[in-house]
Amino acid sequence: GFSHHTIDMLQGLFGLQRISIYAAVPFSIFAGVGILNSINLIDGIDGLASALGCVASLLMGLMFVIHGQVAMGVTALALAAALLVFFFFNKLGRVGNKTKVFMGDGGSQALGLLIAIMVVSIANGDGMQAAFSRHSECPIVGSATSAQQVPFVLAFSLIIVPCFDAMRVMFCRIFKGHNPFLADQTHIHHKLLRMGCNASVALTIIVLLSLMLVAVNMIIACSDLDVESYYNINIIILIDLMIW
Repeated sequence: GFSHHTIDMLQGLFGLQRISIYAAVPFSIFAGVGILNSINLIDGIDGLASALGCVASLLMGLMFVIHGQVAMGVTALALAAALLVFFFFNKLGRVGNKTKVFMGDGGSQALGLLIAIMVVSIANGDGMQAAFSRHSECPIVGSATSAQQVPFVLAFSLIIVPCFDAMRVMFCRIFKGHNPFLADQTHIHHKLLRMGCNASVALTIIVLLSLMLVAVNMIIACSDLDVESYYNINIIILIDLMIW
């Protein structure tokens, strides 16, 4: 049923634990559409969307395989392999010898949809969280509660950069009285380019920022902090916002 394909366990996020199916379905749809569009919006320089998508699908694919969800794991790892090949031709290809390829809106939205499906699957309360809690042998996980948080934290950590960037841009457009759906030059990659970075440097900075946020969040989620899970997950979000 719907309960196996929705985010119904929020691990204390905003003070909420398990939510009803009537709230989980619209929340999951909203989250999925948001992730899809954020991946589309971050596709502003060569290789950026594919690099972030490759990292996300690779890490989620490994987690799927480790915890026995082979079909999702193979799908995620196949997506990572395809994105790696695409990245090579998108970033290093040349128009002159016809080796340059582009993702386009259709490609970035398809990528966003696949990433959204994987994020929802990992964050599902009855799926990956329970499996990780039962089978995790990670020596730094301090408690069963912390172990249950790890898949949820990993899922949203991998899409923080595109999602936070999309939300910031939308809020800034609304604040200035502009249409939030009209394109402009205020995304994170545009700002880095205006600071003097070339496209390759901007790409490297953004990917490293994404990996840093994943590492920080996973360290906090796996550590045995002397706080309830209600506070732990919100501390992670607060730190992410401060870093961002």
